[in-house]
Amino acid sequence: MLIVINHPLHTYVWFDLFLLLSLSTAISRARFHFWMCTAERQPEAHSNSLRSLHVAMKHLSAEAKHHILLEYASHDSSRSFAALARRHAVKGGREAVRQWHRRWDGTSASLQEKPRSGRPRRLSRAAVQQHVQRSILAANRAHRALSYTKLLPQVRERARTQVSLRTLQRYGKEETGARGAATKKRTRDECECNATA
Repeated sequence: MLIVINHPLHTYVWFDLFLLLSLSTAISRARFHFWMCTAERQPEAHSNSLRSLHVAMKHLSAEAKHHILLEYASHDSSRSFAALARRHAVKGGREAVRQWHRRWDGTSASLQEKPRSGRPRRLSRAAVQQHVQRSILAANRAHRALSYTKLLPQVRERARTQVSLRTLQRYGKEETGARGAATKKRTRDECECNATA
């Protein structure tokens, strides 16, 4: 679409015209894409204001699940379980939304989390942060190694609870993100070299 004429002024004029046509094509495509997206999202218009209910939450509240399920329509592919899971970034995908739908009776109360079986936590998240994470960070800043076996008596004393070593390791790994340092065993020559130095 670029027409080259020997005169420099005309070359620039036609090149500007080409850019203008390209830009108008890109704008019209963007408008069409925007129109398609907004036309597709008309059923979810009421949920846009509810995004704040679950944007920063790791787990969705019962109220947020309720509003997501209000958008469901079995006959519409843009409002299916999979589409809702994608649109609202539901961890667990369409199966999670399907499970909510099975429990749902039309009220948000039916989506409340029920108490689960199993032993309650030994340390709260705040206690893990206070007693475990702070100790690990302090050891890291001081460039010294810290093992969970050395940390265990301190945590038991400070938190005044009997926590097992395995539980402490799990809290350290899952909740604080601490991981063991990759170390390499020294050879006999390296040990002797450091001992003489």
